[in-house]
Parts: sequence; structure tokens; C-alpha cells
Amino acid sequence: MTASNFHKTIIALFVILPLFASAQLLPSYLTAGDVTIHLSPESPGANQTVKATLEGLGVDLDRSKISWFVNGELEKASVGEKSFSFKTGAIGASVNLIVTIETTDGAKINNTVTITPAEVSLIWEPTSYVPPFYKGKRLYSYGSPVKVIALPEIIKDGQRFSDDELIYKWKVDYKIIQDASGAGKNTIMARGSVPLKPTTVSVEVSTLDGLVSAFGTITAQPQAPLVAFYEDNPRLGILFNKELSDTATLTEQEINLFAVPYFFAATAAADAKLNFVWQMNSQPVSPGGENNQITLRQVGGNAGTAAIALRINHLKAIFQFAAKTLNIAFGEKNNGLLSF
Repeated sequence: MTASNFHKTIIALFVILPLFASAQLLPSYLTAGDVTIHLSPESPGANQTVKATLEGLGVDLDRSKISWFVNGELEKASVGEKSFSFKTGAIGASVNLIVTIETTDGAKINNTVTITPAEVSLIWEPTSYVPPFYKGKRLYSYGSPVKVIALPEIIKDGQRFSDDELIYKWKVDYKIIQDASGAGKNTIMARGSVPLKPTTVSVEVSTLDGLVSAFGTITAQPQAPLVAFYEDNPRLGILFNKELSDTATLTEQEINLFAVPYFFAATAAADAKLNFVWQMNSQPVSPGGENNQITLRQVGGNAGTAAIALRINHLKAIFQFAAKTLNIAFGEKNNGLLSF
């Protein structure tokens, strides 16, 4: 019952420096004059090959001479050369892409695109319950909140930015979460908008001046919580190393069953937000102490099998419930009883 999820998405900053306009930042494309530059992928990362394609509005690009420069070096020039591929540098190493367009009527259009690769890693962990010393990762169950932490790596002019120097814009299921967004807010406690569907959490991290940014996203697939039985041994404590499943044999006069509600939105095994319904041989029984524990004792020298059933449901998260049945074999004869 473990799960491991780690997702990384890389994005680069796009800045336009048109010949006759002030610098501007656009999210997915760049425009100067009547010409637009499209990048594929739209969010290039470090050391990645990028294809730039021109689209003209009122400009006959097929008959225009188009020259492409990378960091001041002419890389490609030809009539109608509307696309060009280049490679970005390392994180924080800017690449300057310059395109010069000379139309048949003598007009000239220049674009300068500066791409500064940056990246952000997202680590997420549900806040659902697991017992102490549980070695796996918590699973994301229906309706549970999930904690997401952003680890950006944004460098400009050799300077690595701290969290306080960055603006975080969080979205949950593509909706901006204003309260969780802002300067230095690198963590969000997110809850899916639809409990039975995957939850998508994304973040855009940018510098205070907006000139460098990175984007990351994760998608968490929810699942049903679980319940497991363990023996609470009076000498050794709770034996978490051995789950009781299907059939267990009563070797002592009594056994104390300890139920663990895995991956519920709870803070303790007997959390008050959880409702425990116990049955023995289809008849309701009361645990008498903690709701998640029940003690069974053999009566006389009889023998037999008792079916112990438990159903747990969350009192507020209606999609969180689980059930478990355990057969307890006891005694040496054919007929017997267990008491509680």
C-alpha cells in the first residue's frame, strides 16, 4: 500500500523586443509588427531543441527574405524560410533568437526573442492517515486534501532567486486559488473539485519583474481508502508486521483486534470523524473502548469460526468508506462461541 509520485514540468520565459515597440511578455507566442513567432514546444526547457515558426498577417512571408540569428550569429537565411530550429542552453543561460524579415516592398521587421530556461519541481503528498512508522507514501483518497510543494530553480544573470523573491500563482483543477498565491507561497493544501476524478494542481513561478518564469503541474488520481486488521498483543504491542487477513486462528484465550483506517482524511486511527460499525456473525457488536479496537474471548472449551466484520465511513467526506471481514477460528471442537 505505497504510492510514489514525482512530476516535473519545465518552462522558459519569452520576451519580445520589437523594433518599434517596448518590451512585452506573452504567455505562448510572440508578436512584432504583423508577424507572430510560434514556438514548439511552447514551453522549452534547458538544452532542448525548439522549432520557431513565423506566421504573417498582411505580410507575404513566402516572398520575403528571412534571416535567423542565434546569439548574434547568422544561422539561416533564405527567401520564405518561415521555420527554424535551435537549442536552448542550461538553466539560467539565455538564448537570443533574432529574426529579420525583408519584404518585397522594402519593409523590414525585426524580432528578438530571449529565452531563459527555468524549471520547477512539484512534490505532493496527501494528508491522509497512516499508522506510525509506515514506510510507504500516503495514498490520495477520495475527498482528501493534498499538500503540494514547489521547488523552483530560477536563475537570472547568474543569480539564483529565493522563495521570497518569487511570485507563485497556484491553480487547482485549472482554477486560480487566490488565497494560496503570492510572494513566497511555495506550498498549497489543495482539494479536488470533484472527489471521484483526478485532481490537477499547477503553479506558475515568476520573478518579481516577471522576466523569468517556470511552470509545473501534477495530476493525482484518487482511490478508495482501506481498512486492515492487526493483533494488539498485550506483551508485544500492535503487530504491524503481520496483517490479519481472511482467517486468523485464536491461539490464546482472547485476541484484541486493532483496525487501521488507511488513507482516510483523519489524524488518528480512532479519529472522531470516522464512524466504526462492528459485526460478529452478522450481528451488531460494540467495541466497548476505542472505536477501532475490539476484544474477542473464547467461551468454555467449544470450537468454531466467527466472522468479524467492520465498516468505516467518514462523517464528512461521504466518498470515504471501507469494509473488512475476518474469520476467527477458535477451539478444537465443532461448536463454540466467542464473546466480546
